[in-house]
Amino acid sequence: MKKKSQKRKKYRLNKRGKTLVAILIMIPILVIIFNGTKNEVSAKAEEIVLAETQNEIVEVVEEEPIEEEVQEVFYETRMTSYYPGDDCKSGTVTGSGKGVKDFEVNEYGWFTYDGKLVVATATKYLLNYGFTLSEGVHTYKYWDEITIEIDGVRYEAIVLDSCGHAMHSDRIDLFVSNSKSVKDTTIKVIGVE
Repeated sequence: MKKKSQKRKKYRLNKRGKTLVAILIMIPILVIIFNGTKNEVSAKAEEIVLAETQNEIVEVVEEEPIEEEVQEVFYETRMTSYYPGDDCKSGTVTGSGKGVKDFEVNEYGWFTYDGKLVVATATKYLLNYGFTLSEGVHTYKYWDEITIEIDGVRYEAIVLDSCGHAMHSDRIDLFVSNSKSVKDTTIKVIGVE
């Protein structure tokens, strides 16, 4: 048996048909390009990304974040001093158990422990022994470390003693080696409101 040969008809597209076919082919290509460009932009957030879409160049620029000025937190208080044998009969050992034999003396005659100024403050320790605390007074625990600014110079300080007067008048007492090293001034305590 002989097979009949089938004739295929050829169609020629006119201009409208060619344009329609071109559009149908370009739509998926543009979708792929657009999606790829979108992923590229999100992947490179800090770079300038150039994306070519329909013969146009689009420049996408990530703006630099605006740096906000950070306000430093601090409070101002009075700083007084005490020394062994002063009018309050201060001794040589602090409430923490550390004493003058454990401290160094800096160039101003102030006691330091591990490079930090030794201070007395209103403490939670005194609350346990019946002292009362006035409103607005800052309290600390032994071994708390604080940053203080004295005459524009910042120092690290460590709370190793309690001050009864500080429970009612918000102050910090600096432990000094003698009466010539006494300091009575207004200071800033940094990092605390």
